[in-house]
Amino acid sequence: MIKNSCKADIASDKIVDNIFSIENIRKCENYVETMQKRLDEAVANNDKKKIRTIFTILTERSFAVKVLAVWRITYLNEGKNTAGVDGIKIPQTSKKHQNAIRYRLLKEINIKSKPDAIRRTYIPKSNGKQRPLGIPTMKDRINQEILRIALDPIVEYHLDNDSYGFRPKRSCQDAMMMLYVCLNRKDRRRYIVEGDIKSCFDHISHDHILRVLRTWEIPIYAIHIIRKMLTSKIVDRSRTLKSTQGTPQGGVISPMLANVALSTFDHYIRHHTDNIMVRYADDFVILCKSKQIAKQIKNDIAEFLNKTINLTLSEEKTHITHIKDGFDFLGFTFRKYPRRGITSPKDISDYTMLITPSKEKIKNLRASIRTAVKKSIVLPQEELIKWLNPILRGWGNYYRYTNSKVSYNKIDYYVYHTLLRWGRRRHNKSDDWIIDKYLAKDKREFGNNPTLLWLSDIPILNYVKVKKDVRVYCKDDREYWQKRDERLMSQRFMKYRKSLYKKQKGKCTQCNYPLLPLDKLHVHHIIPKAEGGTNSHSNLTLIHAECHWELHSK
Repeated sequence: MIKNSCKADIASDKIVDNIFSIENIRKCENYVETMQKRLDEAVANNDKKKIRTIFTILTERSFAVKVLAVWRITYLNEGKNTAGVDGIKIPQTSKKHQNAIRYRLLKEINIKSKPDAIRRTYIPKSNGKQRPLGIPTMKDRINQEILRIALDPIVEYHLDNDSYGFRPKRSCQDAMMMLYVCLNRKDRRRYIVEGDIKSCFDHISHDHILRVLRTWEIPIYAIHIIRKMLTSKIVDRSRTLKSTQGTPQGGVISPMLANVALSTFDHYIRHHTDNIMVRYADDFVILCKSKQIAKQIKNDIAEFLNKTINLTLSEEKTHITHIKDGFDFLGFTFRKYPRRGITSPKDISDYTMLITPSKEKIKNLRASIRTAVKKSIVLPQEELIKWLNPILRGWGNYYRYTNSKVSYNKIDYYVYHTLLRWGRRRHNKSDDWIIDKYLAKDKREFGNNPTLLWLSDIPILNYVKVKKDVRVYCKDDREYWQKRDERLMSQRFMKYRKSLYKKQKGKCTQCNYPLLPLDKLHVHHIIPKAEGGTNSHSNLTLIHAECHWELHSK
């Protein structure tokens, strides 16, 4: 790992390139992970002095943390091309130009500096309304990432097992499987409170967040920094507003602070009621034994959230549902259907639990397919496939652990006939001619190269939920997480990518580091196609997206 030896105002291109090289980034990641595990151990032992020492090293002294924070915000973060009030962003230019901006941001890091104002922008919601986003400056996002790195082991230690949103190595599928397990038990929890918190991120109490952090022994100076971040002014078009509540959506640290605030809600449900709650960020469901209990808990949590966290339940979106009627959560529909062969079910044991894609998500997917095809009316079929495959692959992989085969077949049918109409608009020919030209007879190939993904080809798999009481940063749980990552990666790929992963023994051929479930991966041609390389298996290798970027920027 490169030490902090470049304090001069002007650094050579070679030094800057070495700082942000993949090799150095991997070394920084190893160092940070080691320190986070030490911090987790200190929290578990309630060693307050060691907590403060390691926390200070991570937030103020460590050059590796600063480099990693700059890299994540300016390369991995999706908002790298979005500027705050100062107009600074990462342009889509040469590697040399981008690294120069990164180096300037690295030199300017001061975790205790006063945050700049937040730029407010709006994005459309599915219901036609607009969602406000708060965009901090690039400098403030880096400071937030440094704080997030240091806070993560402490926050993870205190969060509830049944909280799954915006946490490392936990996903929507874990929340889905937890609900599946609980709803299949014989303890008669059949009534569900579908909870919706009204504008959660916009109304969370600042004092409540800081109060919880104090109880977790977060150093006082860090709490003061977080308070300054929360109370940063907001620039909304031509107006400058004060921030008295809420944490801006768009801030790097905002999801973590929302979890910190809602941790008291988790504690209340677990220790003061006899109900089970599964929460993903501000979405939650509570499983109750009777309708009367469900009504009571709905009133109780509304009062608790309002008094403790300054949050309000949405009356129109918070419902009480019986499992036989079904409910939607995280894009999944949970419902019990009569078992096959039983025409007049008499007891809940005569029903079976099914999880399917929700009707709304299917409708949204069809709209996305329709839009992609309309935009590609004049493009060749290869370009259309490049538009469609990522949409289909992402949707299919999300629902591959549910009873989604029927939905997959319906989507395939819709895609087939949408493409047939696309062909009719391009050619004044018969359907047989269009099918012969664009759609192979077995309906599995769209042209010769590349191949269109059909959802029905995606296998339905069993998902194993994350174990309770295992911590991401606990040294004793390292083997468990390693085996879990390998299992998830073996399920992630289809066809040639799966064989590439096995051939490479789960490692990137460029940096020799493991390929993990959340990593963005690319298939690299060893001999470029421009130089006569082919798509044969021997000429392909699976590597990290950042390794691919560095490889082609040399």
